[in-house]
Amino acid sequence: MKKITLLLIIISFSIATGIAQRTLGNGKPINGLNNNNSGANNFEREEGLYYTVNGMNIYYESYGEGDPLLIIHDNGGSSTSLNNQLNFFAKKFRVIVADTRGQGNSINTRDSINFELMADDYYLLLEGLDLDSVNIVGWGDGGIIGLLLAINYPEKVKKLTVIGTALRTDTMAVRPAALALWNDAISALKDSVAAGKKEYKDELLIAKLRANHADIETDMLFNINCPVLVITGDKDFVKLEHTVEIFQSIPNAHLGILPGTTHNVLKENAMQCNNMMLRFFNQEFVRPDGINPSAKKEKGDED
Repeated sequence: MKKITLLLIIISFSIATGIAQRTLGNGKPINGLNNNNSGANNFEREEGLYYTVNGMNIYYESYGEGDPLLIIHDNGGSSTSLNNQLNFFAKKFRVIVADTRGQGNSINTRDSINFELMADDYYLLLEGLDLDSVNIVGWGDGGIIGLLLAINYPEKVKKLTVIGTALRTDTMAVRPAALALWNDAISALKDSVAAGKKEYKDELLIAKLRANHADIETDMLFNINCPVLVITGDKDFVKLEHTVEIFQSIPNAHLGILPGTTHNVLKENAMQCNNMMLRFFNQEFVRPDGINPSAKKEKGDED
C-alpha cells in the first residue's frame, strides 16, 4: 500500500547545440520576495547562462553541489519565483532552475506551445548539462512538465515532486472561480494582441496553456516507475479530490497535504514544504512490485 504523508500544521497562518557565452544581469542579489521563515531574502542569485534547445535560448541558473535537483516553476512565473527553494536546497543539492519557454528570460520561437515541447526543452537542457538523471520538483504546470519527463524519459528522473498540479481544467479538477479568472485573462490578452500589442503574444500562449491541459491522461500515470511525491495545499484551486486521483494513479506515489495553504504553498509555508520534499528525496522507496528504483545494479547483474 502507498504511504500517505499528512503534515498537520497547528498554527494560525499558514540535443542541444551549445552553451552561449553570454550571461544575464548585473550580478546583484534578487531579493524582496515574501518568504515566510525561509531566509530566502538573504539568498543572492547569480548570473545565469543561455542554452540553445529546440531553436530557442533557454535561460538557466545553477547553485550548490551534490546530487542534481531540477526545479520547474509554475505557469506565468520564472526562476525568480523560487528563492525559497533555491535558498534551502542549494545547501544540499546541485540545484538547476530554468525559465520555461516564453517566460522569464527564455524566449519563445513558436506560434504555439504545448507541454510536450516544454518537456523536450528540459530534456535537452539536462542532456546538454551531461546529467544522466535528476530529482525534480515541479510546481503547478511545472508538475505537468515533470510528469511528462517521468513518462517519456524515465531514465532521466530519479524522484519527482509535483505541487498543486492539475491534469485537467474541468470543474471536477479545478475550482470554478479559478477557471473564470483564467478565461477572463485569456479574453483580455486576446483583445490586447488584436489591438496590435504583440508583446502580449507569449503571455496569451502561456495563459491558454494553463487553461487547456490536454497532454496527460490519468492512464498514462500508471507507467511512471519512479517515486513521486504529490503535494497540495488544502485550499489550492486544484481540488483535493483531483490531487488524490493523481496520487492513486501513480504506482509508487506518496501524498502530502498542507492545511491552511493555497496554490502558493511554496511561499506560504516554505519551511514545512521544503522539509517534506527533503525527507522524500533522502528516503529509499520500494515499488509495489518489490523493486527498489533507487538501487544501483551490481556488476554482472542481468538486465
